[in-house]
Amino acid sequence: MERDWSFLRNPFLYATRTSFEKMLVISRYTNGALLGDLSKSTLYDYYNELHLDYENAYNDWVTGGGQQKSQTGTLKSLIKGLTAQVNDWDFGVQQVHRKGTNEYTAFFPKGHAPFTTGKQETRIAAVGALNNSLTGIPALATVKTSVNAYYAQLTNTIDTQKAKISITDTLSDQVEAKRIAAGQGLYYVLGALMQTYSADPSQIARYFDLELIRQEGQTDFTGHVSPQEHVTVIKRTLEADDQITLKNLGLVPLTFYLAAIKDGPIPAGTAGVILQPSEQTHVPASALGDVENNKFLTVFNPSDLADGNWEVEI
Repeated sequence: MERDWSFLRNPFLYATRTSFEKMLVISRYTNGALLGDLSKSTLYDYYNELHLDYENAYNDWVTGGGQQKSQTGTLKSLIKGLTAQVNDWDFGVQQVHRKGTNEYTAFFPKGHAPFTTGKQETRIAAVGALNNSLTGIPALATVKTSVNAYYAQLTNTIDTQKAKISITDTLSDQVEAKRIAAGQGLYYVLGALMQTYSADPSQIARYFDLELIRQEGQTDFTGHVSPQEHVTVIKRTLEADDQITLKNLGLVPLTFYLAAIKDGPIPAGTAGVILQPSEQTHVPASALGDVENNKFLTVFNPSDLADGNWEVEI
């Protein structure tokens, strides 16, 4: 496949396609370099606004992620505390109804298990059910008050956590849009500097963090995949013409493709690339599927009996 001329690919967007933080560092470097050169004041005025927009969006995204982690930690603490709470509630109920009676069993039909095992939503639902069953029983009003208060804490926290996750996702979209704008701005600055220093291009280097721009992440991956298993090799934003080397190092056929989620199945309409044992090939990323929407390079082992082994070079 014929590849595009390298100058037609924006190096700033490509270098930061998997890292908001990397773009922030690259952007700060160039913004500072322009600020320090009075002869580049026009370029600085142009790019500084783009830089500040990106920096603000990045900071909002980081703050949103921190708030989400805080809510997650609070919820985990509340869930962990359920064991002690349900022991107290059980003790309170036994002051009125002896354990083993029908009245007692009505409050804890499956014992403490629904409160102490299972998914978070299941445990919270168990507290909600207990809260409802205690309604209208004056002798258990104190237990009801305690259960109701804890249930309110649980539901408020998980609702807030979900809201923070939604906000963080929105902020991620926003910072991505600003990353693209900043990358395009840097490309513009590069073009302007190429005009200025066309006779001595080496002068351009001082305006960009070349070491970081050139720095790539891991490019060679190896691993194994169990029978009937889907295994993600890496999550990465790929260009349609990015060249990828696929190797089947094992004894069973393997299918390589781009999935929508980690360890996800082969998307409908995607054929992927099938390699027979000991076979290897070199393909553009587009051969693996939808590069725009599916970011998880994945391998599938259709065998029912044997493990597969693979290597991927990006």
